[in-house]
Amino acid sequence: MCRPKWIAFIGPAGVGKTYNLVEAVRDEVQTHPCKEFQTVLGLTFMHGARRRLHKRLALGLRSQARVECSTIDSFALGLVRRFRRHLGFHGLIFPDDSEDEWVERDRQHYGSFAIIRQAASHLIGIPEIRSSLSQAYPILVVDEFQDCRDGLLVLVQALARSCNCFFAADEFQSLDDNPGGGVAWLESAAEVRRLEIQRRTQDSSLLSTAKALRSNVATPHGVDVISPDGPGLAAWEVATRIVGGGVKVVENRRFEIP
Repeated sequence: MCRPKWIAFIGPAGVGKTYNLVEAVRDEVQTHPCKEFQTVLGLTFMHGARRRLHKRLALGLRSQARVECSTIDSFALGLVRRFRRHLGFHGLIFPDDSEDEWVERDRQHYGSFAIIRQAASHLIGIPEIRSSLSQAYPILVVDEFQDCRDGLLVLVQALARSCNCFFAADEFQSLDDNPGGGVAWLESAAEVRRLEIQRRTQDSSLLSTAKALRSNVATPHGVDVISPDGPGLAAWEVATRIVGGGVKVVENRRFEIP
């Protein structure tokens, strides 16, 4: 069997990673058309990215191939549920991140997503299951690949061994405090196409500021740095300022947002 094709588009926001991703998949489908029972599988880390990827792939491929997009965890759960008897389970399987190992309650099985990812990777390693998946999904598309690490990365790597894969990533946008993982693997294993030309804006102040932030150097333009009051509040801070003001309450202290 020939080595699968792995192509990765890496670059900052606005350089056309998703556009190039979709174009590459469309070229692949035109060169090697999918059979009626086959589907282009798209995987992402977050649901928002999943919805955007499905829309872009469906629009780009139109009727040339069926498209199925899922979060990696959702795909793993579906795989474990479908082939649970290969794991020795007969009851239904449910995610429960409070459980660090498989637990059976009322003939149902519960485990954390970390365990579910591990089980899914094990299942993909079984020849007949791997063959079934490669026939069903000849093309794998993974967006926001910078967020794939540890169990997520192992799962994608297992899938990638049997199908042509197209990735998009920007390590700077990683949600993890210690980025690396997926991007490092792409650089060593895939054909990397680095994108640098900014296509979203030509505003020099925005471009120079973005470059300064990515390089961790002082920006020549004035940029306000806002420290949110707690984890996960950065998006709220940005949204509040976009709508133009409001009132913020912290520890019963009321003050106007500038």
